[in-house]
Amino acid sequence: MDGCMITALLHQVLSSHKRNDNGFSSFHVSKAIESMYNGCGVVVSDNNVRARLKTIKKKYLEVRQLLSMSGFGLDPSNGRVTVDILAWEEENRNSESVCPRDDDLEAIFGNDSAT
Repeated sequence: MDGCMITALLHQVLSSHKRNDNGFSSFHVSKAIESMYNGCGVVVSDNNVRARLKTIKKKYLEVRQLLSMSGFGLDPSNGRVTVDILAWEEENRNSESVCPRDDDLEAIFGNDSAT
């Protein structure tokens, strides 16, 4: 279901349907709901989509934070964070963070937070 939602939102972003200052408009969310119904056969509400987006965005920002540190990288084949053993020991972080559609999430959330 996340894949259907991310694909729908990515399509909206790439089609120059700009987000408002508070995130995605009702139009964007309705397109995600439609896509999830058509692609997965699941009926969800506006609140379901917005809550899931909040969770995905939080994970995305965590991965971005890890990738900004020296020694951390992203394996493009599986979306897992990789880390040099010395950086791992120094930062004492969990390398099980997963971001399988990092490029798509970058397009959706990339300009949405301070760096």
